[in-house]
Order: sequence, then structure tokens, then C-alpha cells
Amino acid sequence: MKNTMIAVFLSVALILCTAAAWESVVYTGTPQTGWSLGGTITATNAALGVTERTATYVEGTLAATKKVLITTSIKCNYLQLRFRSNGASTETNVYQLYAARTAEDHYKYMGQFTVTQNTQIYSTGIYFGGTIVAASASWNPAIVTTSQADGIGLVHFDTCGYNKFLLVCSSKGATATALYVDYAEF
Repeated sequence: MKNTMIAVFLSVALILCTAAAWESVVYTGTPQTGWSLGGTITATNAALGVTERTATYVEGTLAATKKVLITTSIKCNYLQLRFRSNGASTETNVYQLYAARTAEDHYKYMGQFTVTQNTQIYSTGIYFGGTIVAASASWNPAIVTTSQADGIGLVHFDTCGYNKFLLVCSSKGATATALYVDYAEF
């Protein structure tokens, strides 16, 4: 009887350990998502001052027309951003990027991106941002920009556990009335 009980116990333990090991093999990380519209900016806003980086200000007081607020899944490890605009194909827009971890967190400045529209058309009258230049980047590991003069430029970075990302446009092209920010999670 004692040997039978031990055999049953070991069998159950083996099944549980095998199931746990199988689960870790099946799920290998964050699933990749397609492009999603993060939001649309129709009005500029200066870079946020230190007193304007609270969640209360960003998520409540700051007008929806002046920001794109992206909340990723908690499993997102890496984020890519791409930019579009209805301005002329050679116009330049300047974005400020911030990040926060929780609803009560203060937003941390990540950097500034100057995005020049190019000739690749997303849809009638809307062009992709192709050339992207990063400035004042304050993120570790580094934020990477991929520019394509006649293609789609990208900003991509490790989220470092942050899951809320804010973009404001501090300067936009003369004819642009709508700026779109798309994102993809990894």
C-alpha cells in the first residue's frame, strides 16, 4: 500500500511538472501585433514642463487634440512607432515622447523626434514620415530610429516595463491639420 501511494504521488508530480514545462515551451513571449492607430494630433503643444508630467495633467487636463496616448499590454517588451500626416510630402513635424508605468506615475521624458514626411502615400493626401532624427533621447537602452527618404521611417525601443506612452507635437508643418501615430507591440 505504501509503495502504491508513493508511485501515485510521483506520477501526479511528474504530470504536473510536465504540464508546467510544456506551458513554458508553448508560450515563448509577447505576441507581435499589427499596426494600430495610437491617435491623432490636430493641435501643437510645447514640450511638457516638469509640473505637467503628472498622470492627472496628461490624462485629464491636456486636450485630446494635443496628444496621442498609447497604453500597451503589460506583456509588451518592445514598441515601434510610425508617423503619418495630411501635410505636404516634405513637411516636418516635431514630436516629444514620454513614458509612465502606472495610473499614478509621473511621465518620464524619453526624447524628441523630428519627422519629415516623404512621398510614400498611406492613402489619398496622407503621407508617411520617412526621415526621422532623434534628439535629446533619454532612454536606456537606446531608442533606435530607422529612416527611409522614400519609405516608412520608424522609432523603436525597449519599453523597459513602461506601458503608457505619450506623444505631443511641439511643431508641425504649415499645411498639416492631422498627424497620426501608429504603433506595433512586440
